[in-house]
Amino acid sequence: MSGAQGMFGPQFRARMMMLRPGLDLERLRRMGSYRPGVPRSQVTVPISPDGRVDDTVLYQDHADATTTYYLPRYRLRVTPAGQYEITTELVDGLWRMTFGLESFPAPEITQAGARILPHQLAVTVSSAGQLSRDYPVAEFTPGFGDAQVRPEVVLRLTLPERDALLRAFTRDDEPAQLVVRRAVTVAVPQAVRAPVPAVLAPARTDQLGTHVMLPDLAAGHAFGGVVVGGTRLPIPGHPFPGPFPRPYPWPFPRPVPAGPGPVVVDPVPVPVPDPEPRYLPVSTTAEFAVPLRFDVAAHPYLFPSGQPPAAKGFTTLVVPWPPDGPSSRNHVYFQDLLRGDVFYYLPDAVLIGQRDEAPYGPELSFTVGRATDAQTGKDHALALISVHLVPQSSPARLFAAANVLAGHVPAGRGAPQLRPAVRPATCRLDLPGGPVTTAAAPDLVRGWWVAESFPFEDLRDIYVILTGGGAASALLRGRVDVDVNDETHQVPVELRLARPATPPLSWTEHRQPDGSLTVSLHNDGEATLTVPRLPAWIDATPVTPDGALPATLAPGTGLDLTVAPGPTSSEITLDVTGVRVVMDREQAVRLTLDRRVERLPRQVTVLTTEGGLEPDLEKIGVQFEGVADSVLLDRGTLQREVPVPVPLADWLLDRGLGTFRFRQTLVYRSGTSSADTDWRSSDTNLLTLPLP
Repeated sequence: MSGAQGMFGPQFRARMMMLRPGLDLERLRRMGSYRPGVPRSQVTVPISPDGRVDDTVLYQDHADATTTYYLPRYRLRVTPAGQYEITTELVDGLWRMTFGLESFPAPEITQAGARILPHQLAVTVSSAGQLSRDYPVAEFTPGFGDAQVRPEVVLRLTLPERDALLRAFTRDDEPAQLVVRRAVTVAVPQAVRAPVPAVLAPARTDQLGTHVMLPDLAAGHAFGGVVVGGTRLPIPGHPFPGPFPRPYPWPFPRPVPAGPGPVVVDPVPVPVPDPEPRYLPVSTTAEFAVPLRFDVAAHPYLFPSGQPPAAKGFTTLVVPWPPDGPSSRNHVYFQDLLRGDVFYYLPDAVLIGQRDEAPYGPELSFTVGRATDAQTGKDHALALISVHLVPQSSPARLFAAANVLAGHVPAGRGAPQLRPAVRPATCRLDLPGGPVTTAAAPDLVRGWWVAESFPFEDLRDIYVILTGGGAASALLRGRVDVDVNDETHQVPVELRLARPATPPLSWTEHRQPDGSLTVSLHNDGEATLTVPRLPAWIDATPVTPDGALPATLAPGTGLDLTVAPGPTSSEITLDVTGVRVVMDREQAVRLTLDRRVERLPRQVTVLTTEGGLEPDLEKIGVQFEGVADSVLLDRGTLQREVPVPVPLADWLLDRGLGTFRFRQTLVYRSGTSSADTDWRSSDTNLLTLPLP
């Protein structure tokens, strides 16, 4: 159990526990520890044949591929009289507004007999304007059926809230919508470590000024291109979203002699046995918005009092946190004047997200490649960052703010309700080469993915900054600008591996016979955690856990805290925003470097001389690890240029340009030969043979 719980009530907890939206198969393939997947015979959920997870896919049954499923979309039901199924009635002093929905397949689903994919539903109703105003769902009936799903959504609104929502029905500048979130678990094909060989023409390193050959970059519709010199360059599309490199053939094809122009990879692919398809189970949430836009004249049955009056807006309140001291900062809260007891807040900061399954590493990856400027034809060596930016809000700050905001709640309205603000915003991030406004729009409730580019040669410095070596650097920092009531409010953005949005610290509670509560902390991640004293609450009452804090927790370890007898609830809220992750550069590279560029070809010159070939030595053969064919030198060929795969991590960690391994074979005129039994290692650009 984790996150801010307590005084915020079920609605706040539901937001914190909401499944992550969206799924990017390419990120799944390149981030974190390699997951081998399972054969189809062990899959227990429907399968996406091409790896996409959305409502245009025809999914296959794991046991019978002829049985298919689709993820339905949703729309408002229409009565036999031709009216939308939305009713409003006064019940016990509140207006009960009911929406009837029905499922339907996307136009891309044309196969008759496809069944509805098993999924879970959650629904929100909101209207835009100065801020997005949400209307809590009081009752929800999923209405699952074999042929169709017919959900029913019920809101219970005060008269001002009813009028505000009805007014939003009629306005384009304050649009109302009902969002259906469909949570699914399916299996997707697992990318094998050895990609099927393909024809590729990498640029020579002297054309890019890099020590390794970089693959072409491909990008899908979700990525707007790469940024070079402040200009976003489009690059060719690909069916998968997000930027990623086209993989090199593996093992590498036969080396070719040096010559002018690019190094051309042998067009005959190296045969690689087709492995048995393997699959990974994934869980994700797909959204579908149902617009709620109606004219009073065309749909008078929706408007009990005719044209709804203008709605009240929001007022801005400022509460500092911490209350005083050098780290104190003003935080804004937007009071909804419709109710008076609802306050919308902005997050403390936007940070790197953490994967929600073991080993809970950062949702951050780097890849490298080249892109060509369509106007100049010049190649650019690029690094690309893909990061899940996630808002973080301190429960301690929100609890303290609630005490202050209670003085602004009208009499009789009860305790203040704090809700995260939803508002169109922009994100500006400082990258090498200059600041950029991210192409992806911020989501300050659930987070959002950002994919941007910067010069390849800066990637090594970026890892230094990520792991704390550039504490004062402005790089990988930025801000989110939110405009409300003609004022711009800023939320800091910070990309540092030491400070994730959600540290991998879990805890469990155990009530003891004497009434005390034991809280067992556990480090679920792969990196060491430093844990400060943790603010805590039970039933919105502050408590002080007793234990060996502050502490350093190695991966897989934990410690126990004790809360003295008091509140009867066994559910505790801990503020973990002060927990930090200890990560060195080597670990950072291992967790965040795209697996497909872990090894890239570096050009190595293999050289011998007439003098090096002894009278009875006829040929020198060299077998490079990861290269399909051997290199042969003789009196007619004294030099060869060979693209040899080397670890990119060597360069990133200042360990040289990349170590490679090889074996030498000496062939004599007498018919005898001498071959290495063990691999030799070198990181030179010029390999002079023979070696003793």
